[in-house]
Amino acid sequence: MKKITYSTFLTKYPNSNYDYFSKLDDKELYLDEVSKYYELLMDYLIKNTDIKKIDDEIKNCKDFIFDIENVKEDKIDFYQFVCNNKLSFFYVRSNIYIERLDENEKKFLDSLIHDDKYNDEVDSFIKNTYSKVISEGPFRGKEDYLLNLGPSDIDKYFVSNKSLVIGSRMDEYVNHIDNDKEREEYFKRFNYFETKSKEVEEKLKEKLNFDVKVIIYDESSVKILNQEKEKTL
Repeated sequence: MKKITYSTFLTKYPNSNYDYFSKLDDKELYLDEVSKYYELLMDYLIKNTDIKKIDDEIKNCKDFIFDIENVKEDKIDFYQFVCNNKLSFFYVRSNIYIERLDENEKKFLDSLIHDDKYNDEVDSFIKNTYSKVISEGPFRGKEDYLLNLGPSDIDKYFVSNKSLVIGSRMDEYVNHIDNDKEREEYFKRFNYFETKSKEVEEKLKEKLNFDVKVIIYDESSVKILNQEKEKTL
């Protein structure tokens, strides 16, 4: 389980439940619960969809002069930090609201925090709870609205507040581009990544029978996590 600390938690966006979190007596338990739910949701997606298959296809692709590489630890944001021990390029971008679980669901989640098992019971738990845990609550009296998850002047960062949002990100930099052929290959590489990201969106919608949105991020559209400044409570 990738442990979320107090500092990393504050970098999520939108941080719409910060007032709830700030009043908790046991913030460490809440952070453990969020950390564990992200892990289990990633496991659920890997088990029940083609997301890992497509992630592996990208990682093993040798069609371009420049390999497609994952973003290094010093360039990732909160969301990729929580999930990058599972996949190289895709991660859950939705926020997790553990407070929406009922008492029995929360007790079950707590029982898993220090356990690495993933069985049918866990799978059923995630299947039955993720829709309420990832949705953003009412905004200005509206139950359904478009939520901004990136720069506010770009349409692709607006999604339904009830969608499962998957982030998609690769290392966008190369050390050099010496000629027109390499420049052409560089853009072909990105087009391939964009096509694969769209494939993830379509496959997840089909497999989950749920609204899924995949957003491609780059360094200019995320809040990079400064892990040197992390602290626990």
